[in-house]
Amino acid sequence: MLDKLRLNTKVVSRGLTLAYILCIIPLLWIAWYNYPSADDFSMGFRAYSDFKASGGNVFAAVWGALYMAWYDYINWMGYYTSTFFLSLPLSVFDERLYFLGTYILIGGLSLSYIYLFRVIFVKILKCNKYLVNCVTMITLIISVECLPVGMTRVEAFYWYCGAANYILMYSFAIFYIGLLLSATVDEKRSKVIYDLVMAGFTGILAGGGNYMTSLCTAVFTVLFAIWVFVRKQKKILLVPAFINLVAFALSCLAPGNNVRGEAVNGFGPVKTVLIAIYYVLDLCVDKWTTWAVLLLLAVMVPFLWKMAGKCHLTFKYPIVVLFLGYMFVAANIAPPLFSLGNLEAGRLRALFFVQYILVLVLCMFYVLGWVQRMVRKSRHQEGLFTDVRDGKEIAWADDDISLKGGLAGLFAVATVLFLVLSAVNTKPVPNYFTTGAAVVDLVNGHAARFREQNLERRKVLLDDSVSAVMVEPYDYEPELLYYMDITTDASDWTNNSMARYYGKDSVVRTARPLEN
Repeated sequence: MLDKLRLNTKVVSRGLTLAYILCIIPLLWIAWYNYPSADDFSMGFRAYSDFKASGGNVFAAVWGALYMAWYDYINWMGYYTSTFFLSLPLSVFDERLYFLGTYILIGGLSLSYIYLFRVIFVKILKCNKYLVNCVTMITLIISVECLPVGMTRVEAFYWYCGAANYILMYSFAIFYIGLLLSATVDEKRSKVIYDLVMAGFTGILAGGGNYMTSLCTAVFTVLFAIWVFVRKQKKILLVPAFINLVAFALSCLAPGNNVRGEAVNGFGPVKTVLIAIYYVLDLCVDKWTTWAVLLLLAVMVPFLWKMAGKCHLTFKYPIVVLFLGYMFVAANIAPPLFSLGNLEAGRLRALFFVQYILVLVLCMFYVLGWVQRMVRKSRHQEGLFTDVRDGKEIAWADDDISLKGGLAGLFAVATVLFLVLSAVNTKPVPNYFTTGAAVVDLVNGHAARFREQNLERRKVLLDDSVSAVMVEPYDYEPELLYYMDITTDASDWTNNSMARYYGKDSVVRTARPLEN
């Protein structure tokens, strides 16, 4: 029965796009109830105070964020572009705009992946755009929906001060890679110039961002530069590559890194490399490659198989590609291990997971291409590879992009199995997927109450007649929205940050009943 199954890839592509949109609607909806916390107040203080002092001048806030980037570069940390963005959350203009940060983060990740996959597979490898879109949508669904439960999800998309430093900078890096690759195949002079200019700009953003992103981007840039020389490509392609490496070097040489380095204890170089290699197995492969991830990857296989069969790559070096992919993922977490000695923060794990899924998909494409070439070679030797019709040799891989036979069967079985297991899993673990966590707190009203209480706090904090502020604890802590709250101790750093932000003498939270 499955042998006769046939699926139109164009229709499937639209269905998967709709599925991804439906997945992120609750994630964007619940963001409406979000509110700044912790470092949003400490990092955003300068932009907020300049904005207020100027009578609402947006450029004053931007200048305040630029000042913070320079100040931290000298006194605390080298990733200056990250500091600029995390010092300028939209809440500095109005706390009720904080939800837009999630829109920027999910939108940035989505658009960067769509662009990168189109460049690699459609522009360069000439794969069918509907096949590529299917792979892109499934990759995004895995990256967003299968994030580890807990603070990883919060710090990936909802706590702006953490997410702007990681997911946003990562998205810029993806755009940079896509633009650089696009410049290698574009023929129109104007388009090449656009690619190079934008690659230079995004290369600066990525090079001056968090070290997980900037290191991996620099590794890619070096490999790209080697390719340009070996293949004798246009040397103008090296201009944005050089800009990115300079931006990365400036970040590494920041005086503030020495200051921060004295305050933290990381691992030595050798131990860092070994633990990074181990964590890829321990976290990515063992803990994060769940049944849901595996089934979604199985859903993706038919599209990758069709794409590999229609591109001009020879797929000769699968072991080399797998090794490089593995080490590239390991390199992603080397910086926090070297500087901090751990990978506990949710924002670090979120970026680790997202990049792992991207590299895994690219490696799957290459390995499936190699398997396909081996099968072709075997069939050719057995006289099964080609057919002769009307005196012409017909290749085994036809021009039909629809899924049929075994590929359609694999897609159907994997999809149905994923949907059934997801439905069965919803009752005992409703927050297993990120969207499920959003729906739970939307339906039970916890997200709405969270926003209501924050607006009540805001009213008091903006009241100039109140100098010593006391607020009630949250009734609920929505899983995706809650990062950290102020404490009952007025001297706590979170309390001091909020008090300074709003110009109060003190800000404290009353004790919960269980704390009495």
